[in-house]
Amino acid sequence: MDLDFIVKITSVISSVTTPVLLVLAILQLYKMKKDRDSDLAIKVFDWFRDQTFVSYHDGLGNTDTDKIDKIDYYSEDGRKLRKIAIVFEEVGTLIKMKAVQEELILSMISSITVSTWNKMEKFIMQQRYLQNDSKLWEHFEFLKNEAIEFEKTHSDVSL
Repeated sequence: MDLDFIVKITSVISSVTTPVLLVLAILQLYKMKKDRDSDLAIKVFDWFRDQTFVSYHDGLGNTDTDKIDKIDYYSEDGRKLRKIAIVFEEVGTLIKMKAVQEELILSMISSITVSTWNKMEKFIMQQRYLQNDSKLWEHFEFLKNEAIEFEKTHSDVSL
């Protein structure tokens, strides 16, 4: 075979395989993103099934919401409220940063987010005031607002 023919064949093979390899690489990256999204969603759902969170959240139902703003931030009850808020804060951060599929997460937790915010709002606002930190629990509040909007358009989806 002559060298010119081999160069032409190599060039043709190269021009065909490069786009194919590029498509395969893109498909692999897409699959990795979907796997990462699924892993993060499972992690979020695990946070809401955590027994400590569940027991603290159940206890929130027994808390007098008219007196919740009087709970000392550093007391045992304050620690439990912070634990609850931390979970919602972290989920809000993930959604705000678009690290998780918002619709998937909100379809599972929109109702509990709104009801928990409503129960804890006085405590959160009091702590913002006392700590002079208007951004305290801001991602929890963001999550609550997203949940309200989600429920307006997906009322049949939320659990």
